[in-house]
Amino acid sequence: IQLNMKLKEAYSKDEFLKQLKVIGNLIASQIDTSKVEPEQLTYPGFDTAKLRRNWTEIFATDNSIESILNEVVIDSTKLHSPNFMGHQVSAPLPLAALIEALSAYLNNGMAIYEMGPAATFIEKLVVEQVAKLVGYTANAGGIFTSGGSIGNFTALLAARQNKLPGNVWQNGYANLQPAVMVSEQAHYSIARAVQMMGMGESAVIKLPTDENFRVKTTEFERIYAEETKNGKFIFAIIGSACTTSTGTHDKLIDFANFAQKHNLWFHVDAAHGGGALFSSKYKKLLQGIELADSVVIDFHKMLLMPALATAVLYKSEVHSYEVFSQKADYILSPDSLELDYAHRTLECTKHMITLKIFIALKVYGEEIFEEFVDKTYDLAREFYRIILEEPNFEAAHIPESNIFCFRYLPSNAKSDAEISEFQIKIRNQLLENGKYYIVKTVLNGKVYLRVTLMNPFTESEHVVALINFIKSIANKLNSNE
Repeated sequence: IQLNMKLKEAYSKDEFLKQLKVIGNLIASQIDTSKVEPEQLTYPGFDTAKLRRNWTEIFATDNSIESILNEVVIDSTKLHSPNFMGHQVSAPLPLAALIEALSAYLNNGMAIYEMGPAATFIEKLVVEQVAKLVGYTANAGGIFTSGGSIGNFTALLAARQNKLPGNVWQNGYANLQPAVMVSEQAHYSIARAVQMMGMGESAVIKLPTDENFRVKTTEFERIYAEETKNGKFIFAIIGSACTTSTGTHDKLIDFANFAQKHNLWFHVDAAHGGGALFSSKYKKLLQGIELADSVVIDFHKMLLMPALATAVLYKSEVHSYEVFSQKADYILSPDSLELDYAHRTLECTKHMITLKIFIALKVYGEEIFEEFVDKTYDLAREFYRIILEEPNFEAAHIPESNIFCFRYLPSNAKSDAEISEFQIKIRNQLLENGKYYIVKTVLNGKVYLRVTLMNPFTESEHVVALINFIKSIANKLNSNE
């Protein structure tokens, strides 16, 4: 049976090379514009009806791949623009994007070793390297998953297996009221994971934070005693390194000491801040991370990788084999199963996540990650210093990472509610204009503008230009009121 014409064309080397040229040129053009002030918009616009009409028309007509992909770029948020200061998603290395394409073509699902021989050992080597940076010993291990939400969920499943009595998989929670302690500023994936595990909303014990949005560790004992008296079986405590809203780092050593005292599982959500492990200058922010039972680090945030790429690391590798086991005392056997990932992760078809990381390390070394972390963290501090010199602006906190929250204070505002509404108006104007992309957040009931400096080509001049642009928007808003 011969291939029909469409299949022959689709798998033709000549056809592929033509397609590669189109896509390669398109990516290269974006690399050129990322190093200077881009002419094109960072955000494609607020008119969702227009975008829908455009793509409905494209879908209904006969367009070339080149014209379609050009439209995709035009209507996409430009993470490689120096004016992108929005969400915590990396402007990935061009090489990493190319390696991701190779991974997709090879398509070696890694549920079992036979479906991903090279990828299996590459992942083990990358895990070992990152575990050393954490400060773990040779007993450590782990896996990579598709995102921090799955990563946190996986680590908490290991915590449940390790710390809860009985056989949860077979008997459920019986009369237990399992619970975890976590910052009120923690990422929502923690609460979601706990609820997905069937523990209910009340199982998330939120820890209060101070004026810098860091957990008040002096409250640990009081809250633990109170919740335990009310019948909760607390089995884990989670530290943030760093928080999503403000980039603040919890005092991990205090978490570790408390966990050891009460025999709790200590997990660190370092999805964003874990990249600082590569920085000699900023690694001190993660002091105590080496004491954690498990750690999650997103390489698609602060380590220049395309999404998704999350390391789930365990101080003792045996815990990674307990996650989906039917008994808490499960130890993997026979030894050959150590090469299989299906029983260690939620994903039954596991992507070749670590090939792009492995190649980046081989070509550029750890230095490229250190340079990126240092540059963006330094720039956040520069942003803070500039804001302090602006009479109509207020900083929400002193930045510890590359995340910074601030707000504009209109002179005619009579309440915090009016000031918060003003921030929303400013951001809406920014989105409609499209030159800059930033987000907003709510801290202690007040709305702030929030930047996450994720682009390696963003400089102080771009920060100053953004602030001046916000001032011009504010002046127009004030004149219209």
